[in-house]
Amino acid sequence: MADFTDTRFLAFLIFDVVAISIAVWWISWKLKSKLQEVEDRKSRKRN
Repeated sequence: MADFTDTRFLAFLIFDVVAISIAVWWISWKLKSKLQEVEDRKSRKRN
C-alpha cells in the first residue's frame, strides 16, 4: 500500500498526474486539429 505521508511520493504522484493530463490534452488537441485539416481538404475537393 502507498504511504501518502511521504512527501516525495506525493510530489512524484502530483507531477505524474499533471504530466499525464498535459499529454492527454496535447494529443487530443493534435487529433482535433488533424481531423479539422482532413475535413477542410475533403470540402475543398468537393468544390
